[in-house]
Amino acid sequence: MPLLYLLHCFMPNAILLATLDQLMQHWQSRSLLPTTRPVNDVEVMARQQGVTLPADFLALYQRSNGMAFTYPNGVESEEFYFLPVEDLRSKQEDLLVYSGRGAKQITTTVTVFVDYMHRSWEYGFITAESGPGYEIGIMAIGGEFKVITNSLATFLSLYLEDAMVLYDYRNPYISDL
Repeated sequence: MPLLYLLHCFMPNAILLATLDQLMQHWQSRSLLPTTRPVNDVEVMARQQGVTLPADFLALYQRSNGMAFTYPNGVESEEFYFLPVEDLRSKQEDLLVYSGRGAKQITTTVTVFVDYMHRSWEYGFITAESGPGYEIGIMAIGGEFKVITNSLATFLSLYLEDAMVLYDYRNPYISDL
């Protein structure tokens, strides 16, 4: 494998680091003070939860242990709750995964890292179907996973913008009759 590809897989990129800075500023402006953790602690805690975190997520959790600072019922103004690493939920599921490429029924491991409106729906990541990496999606309807992006930096940017795509969980392959 080319060295550049390997570096991309195991080291957070400049865009992600800049987005994490914006995220920390956003949370601090709302008096949500993040708790930091050494990357080794993050890896150990994730392993204890049965979760393998991509490098991007390790960088996130090293900068902030989710929204542990709002526990037990706190969420920020947009009703998002970024789970602390010790609360990540990873489970094997049969999912209808849909994106701009189509829809496909698969059995995969999904890791939930964000709750929305006290678990009204969740955001998680799965291993990408085509090639290395992961896909982040909305899980609002049981057994369905709508892909939003394959980049944590993009997901966080959408969150910071309060972008409508984060709320659109409809399956585009089923018509609303």
